[in-house]
Amino acid sequence: LPREQIGAQTGKLFEYQYHQAAAAALKLLDSTENAVCVYCEWHDDYVTEGHANGLYTFYQVKTLIDGPWGIGEFFGLGKLNTKTGIRPLSNRKSCIFSNLWDHTQKFDGMCQAFVFLSDAEVDPDLKGLCDECKTVKSLQDLSEKSLNLFNSILPSLSRREQNCDAGKLFGFFQRLRIEKG
Repeated sequence: LPREQIGAQTGKLFEYQYHQAAAAALKLLDSTENAVCVYCEWHDDYVTEGHANGLYTFYQVKTLIDGPWGIGEFFGLGKLNTKTGIRPLSNRKSCIFSNLWDHTQKFDGMCQAFVFLSDAEVDPDLKGLCDECKTVKSLQDLSEKSLNLFNSILPSLSRREQNCDAGKLFGFFQRLRIEKG
């Protein structure tokens, strides 16, 4: 047996990410694709730059053996407190949302979209909130279920993330795409 497996195990974790970035780069050859360039491991797992508008789409590519991705994992939050209706911050130093939210601070209006790309599904309530935000004009138009989820994460996220308020978080969800690769 080999002395160690760490290198091989680490490599396998990144194979999926490399595959997705390569597929995005190959789409540049397709005349229907809007991207002019794909940046790998620069500001995110990979980033595409739009040809027509110069805006960026940021991709977080993650694998998960046991899915789906939970709300706590995605946002770096603990379990829902049924008395307060709020999800507290977890002890995690990093999470998918924070990595994507950081781009709103660094690139502001240059952010066209944020994509969470995984080989596993996400919590159906999170997917529902994300999809619903794209179909309504304001927070008040969300279903009760989606609005409750939004209100359960906002207080903790606004304490941890710079400039995270209800309007900006809603705008983020309007640009967030959850894709299964």
